[in-house]
Amino acid sequence: MRSLRLLLLVPLTACAAPEHAEAPDFTWAWRAEVGQPITLAPARSGALLWSVVDAPEGSALWSLPAVEGSTFTFTPTEPGEVTLSVERCEASGCAWGTVSVQVAAAPPSNQRLSSGGLSGFGGIKLPTTALDQAPVAAAAATVIGRRIELDGTASTDPDGDTLVYSWTVVGAPAGVSVSDVVINGADQPLAELQAPRAGEYAFQLKVTSKRRFSVVSLKPVKVRVLEDWDPLPD
Repeated sequence: MRSLRLLLLVPLTACAAPEHAEAPDFTWAWRAEVGQPITLAPARSGALLWSVVDAPEGSALWSLPAVEGSTFTFTPTEPGEVTLSVERCEASGCAWGTVSVQVAAAPPSNQRLSSGGLSGFGGIKLPTTALDQAPVAAAAATVIGRRIELDGTASTDPDGDTLVYSWTVVGAPAGVSVSDVVINGADQPLAELQAPRAGEYAFQLKVTSKRRFSVVSLKPVKVRVLEDWDPLPD
């Protein structure tokens, strides 16, 4: 297989330790050639779930289901960029990230990354900064009586791209379905909801810029439904 691996400019984003698992470490970005198989192997292996989230038009990868394994092997059928989502779940929690593969129609050069920050690719030098970087999701939740306020304004994008926000409920008290918990402004950086019942609620925030995304999980927050005569909590 002819392939060239470059320094990874799209780091995987993990939830903060120790509550969450450590994301797999891709030391290199990846380049491949149409018709030649390529194997993606993180520096820290383990149980991973690989999913294709973007591929060139007409690529056979669009029909590929999610694959579990410590590595991922595929054969590109079309030139362009392939983007995969990688998830690692352990006892301490789950972490997510993305990795991209640049697929060339012709064999890429075997030249490694030079000290000048340029790489040989099909006889043309491409600046490594041309690769789009993943955003960084950051979120917080505040409980005020029955109301839960969600704040994702600390999320950032290294390239300065506009972020698209998506809040989801991933945990609710017994007897409450997560599908019944409605978040107002779920597509905004600031969102809120009224808890239908006392107990613990858990949330995730996904931020997307162009074709890359990052997901962060919040620690569960506890709601105590107040009666009219109850004092406000400290």
